[in-house]
Amino acid sequence: WGVLAFSSVISSLVALPILRSVSLTMMGINIHGISRKTVRAIFALPSLREFTVEKLHFCARHVPDDDLASITYPPLSVFRHRLMIAPRHPDVFAPETECISSVLTNTHETLETLHLFGASAPIALLIDLEWPRLRELVFYGRPWDSLSRRPVTLLTRMPYLRKLSFKFSVPIGGVDAQREPLWPPGYKGPFPWPFLERLVVTCPNVHDELYDHLPTTLRSLSLRYWKHVWWYECHYGGYYWPHNPTYPSLLHSSSVLNLLRRCRLPNLDSLEVEYVEDEKEDELLAFIASAFPRLTFLKLVRYQQIRSDTGIPAASVDSSSINYSLH
Repeated sequence: WGVLAFSSVISSLVALPILRSVSLTMMGINIHGISRKTVRAIFALPSLREFTVEKLHFCARHVPDDDLASITYPPLSVFRHRLMIAPRHPDVFAPETECISSVLTNTHETLETLHLFGASAPIALLIDLEWPRLRELVFYGRPWDSLSRRPVTLLTRMPYLRKLSFKFSVPIGGVDAQREPLWPPGYKGPFPWPFLERLVVTCPNVHDELYDHLPTTLRSLSLRYWKHVWWYECHYGGYYWPHNPTYPSLLHSSSVLNLLRRCRLPNLDSLEVEYVEDEKEDELLAFIASAFPRLTFLKLVRYQQIRSDTGIPAASVDSSSINYSLH
């Protein structure tokens, strides 16, 4: 994989002393990254408050005598690292995690928005540091085992979170039957994010006790795949193509119904679900209309089971106040 120096960008930054936001991205999917020299130049801007790196690795290679220890970091409010796929070279993650750790160690007290790629996220720091201003936390891509299994008991020092997203991708080579539950079975502790307003969980586990403990403050709930299940992640190069939705972890409408029945969310105004239709689909739609009367947005990503007949039409959602999309 290559390291992009962005030399022209570095030379231009000196002329922009009041720059507040920097975003680095590339078109398409690749496994290149930005250099530590580039990161050093960007963080030298005292006015910087937002930094986004998208579709690029973050300091993927270690260069001798080029570390970030001597940087005086600006008080970042937003740090985003969005990597769409996991590379075939797992050794890229160690130096990347090291550099992201340096950033978070020096900015955790001011960060309000944090987006991380799961495989390179410094989980130990997320657990140990205090996050007094963090309002939005998003994980992309391949999860670390420790994060995918016990985030409810791990991420307890973020009490003021408003938005939490686990956008874990479909694993390369197929979909596992069930994601590990986010809420440890039998755990009796309090819900760690009492002010949460938006929750995104991909590949939801229908037996996850998380849904029995969601706070009434929650206004938006998304239970779908990322990307949608019909975008299957290729092992070579990361290209996508439509794929037959026969994955064992894709919930049927009856399972989604059982999951939503455990949610006590009187203030919910946005809901996204993805499922394979079965005999409970009409009941699911009727339940959504009655259980969440404040909905203003509903997204249904629906897969029809392959049958010899022409299929059974789903019941309509009878509400003129709901904006809904059916895929």
